[in-house]
Amino acid sequence: RGIIAYDDKNWDEAIAHFADAYRADAKRPETVYYLALAYHHKGENQIARQVMEVAYNLFPEADKRRNDANRWMRELDKILKQKA
Repeated sequence: RGIIAYDDKNWDEAIAHFADAYRADAKRPETVYYLALAYHHKGENQIARQVMEVAYNLFPEADKRRNDANRWMRELDKILKQKA
């Protein structure tokens, strides 16, 4: 349901579903990754940055998505610096 809400750009609903999924299983990096992106799309970039770091640390080193999470962390850092 989180992905459906995400695809529909319903950020609040996506955040709620991904947060519920994270509470149910905190070891799934995909859940945390999409939670971070939903926060970003909602404009809550500080939270998105913190959550994306959690996703980055959950992905195995050989997983390509770990690199994607790292790129997002750098991008979010740039956004946050511009707003400071």
